[in-house]
Amino acid sequence: RFRRKSKKMSLGVRVEVVLLDDRRLQLNVGPRLLTHELLAMVASHFILKESQYFSLALLDSTGHYQWLSHDRRVVDHDAVRTLNGAPLTLYFLVKYYVDSVLHLQGPQTVELFYQHARNLVYK
Repeated sequence: RFRRKSKKMSLGVRVEVVLLDDRRLQLNVGPRLLTHELLAMVASHFILKESQYFSLALLDSTGHYQWLSHDRRVVDHDAVRTLNGAPLTLYFLVKYYVDSVLHLQGPQTVELFYQHARNLVYK
């Protein structure tokens, strides 16, 4: 039997990714895009080779970040289902820390760790 896909699922969603320097990337995310693929797209914006320290999160109603599962499609997360056409705001953040920035290999990674630390001190 033929099942009709919902319009929302067939078109995907609009996503706004807030970067560590408060710039925003606006993307249209297709219905099959996995979270780790979206993270790779954001990381490529920085030419970031050490993306394993970073992840995407959304801000819940209590003001806490909820990490998106890397192995799920972006449109399958609960927050996406309640958007009703509004863009989804995600945050590109440091998820895993290192003991020292000397362990980091790329200058882009060091810069992003610095921006994240600066934002935490500021807030």
